[in-house]
Amino acid sequence: MNKLAMNYAGLELKNPLIASSSPLTGKLESALQLQQAGIAAIILPSLFEEEVIQEEEEFYAYLMEQDIGSAEHSSFLPDSLGYKNATERYLERIESYKQNLSIPLIASLNGIDAEILAERAVEIAEAGADAIEINLYQVVCRADCSAEQIEQKYIALLKQLRAAVSVPLIVKISSQFTSLPHFAQQLEQTGVNALAIFNRFYQPDIHLDSLQIKHEIKLSTPYESLKRIRWTAILRDHLQISIGVTGGMHDANQILKAILAGADATYMCSSLLNNGIDIIPPILDAMNYWLEEKECLSLQQIKGSMSYNKAIDSSDYERAAYVDLISKNNWRLNE
Repeated sequence: MNKLAMNYAGLELKNPLIASSSPLTGKLESALQLQQAGIAAIILPSLFEEEVIQEEEEFYAYLMEQDIGSAEHSSFLPDSLGYKNATERYLERIESYKQNLSIPLIASLNGIDAEILAERAVEIAEAGADAIEINLYQVVCRADCSAEQIEQKYIALLKQLRAAVSVPLIVKISSQFTSLPHFAQQLEQTGVNALAIFNRFYQPDIHLDSLQIKHEIKLSTPYESLKRIRWTAILRDHLQISIGVTGGMHDANQILKAILAGADATYMCSSLLNNGIDIIPPILDAMNYWLEEKECLSLQQIKGSMSYNKAIDSSDYERAAYVDLISKNNWRLNE
């Protein structure tokens, strides 16, 4: 019996470890190494709607330039029949991975344009992806756009995607919703198969010398897992669909806590980039050892055993825990 086996979004996984979108999953060679090390599924780097739009515009301009240019000028342009856009390259990658990998392959779409995402989702499903993750990411900078409008836009998008494809759909969201349990239930009603929490936003910074906006990628830390674990525990009792935790999953400790809270799968990225693919077997060994030590038969047995409704004191997941912690610290400071 495989004690670590889990089911995520209808995908049978040999363990809960999923290699999240990163340079490691972007190359077939390292994807094969991840599979060999024991990773249970792989998420490809995202296909961004902005990338699709830009390349479509550039290709259109390219064709127009050929049509209106002189014959001599056009002779220097490459043959348009050999041009491959972002989508075509992405589909080729899926086909190549499916030919060489035996573990589930999850494609990733990033954007909020329903028409573009639906078209690409159909092509991705036909190329052979086992599931599609929809990465919903939008920074709302307009005061006349309400929270309800944003949520309903997401709901409509996911309904359109669900109608377009039959493969499992995973929706990846941020924590920045006023009533996350309510919104999560609305997402479930669209027919998606899993909820992945949470997006990690890359924050713009201001360079004081140049007075320019700069962008940096910061890898996650284990501390970031706490927000995900807390919300997994709260959401688990409101949802029937799978929950994936992404952000701060660095070792067996965070992974086991996420599963106790109610997660079906955990995404790994920063830890693999920092420490290498070789950390996967020790993590799996540590999880098996913990199960044996606790005399648990499987991860499925413990999944959700410390969710909000099953916790000894559910207020530990609420505001009361914050008040209690502050009170204790004040008491120590006043000693």
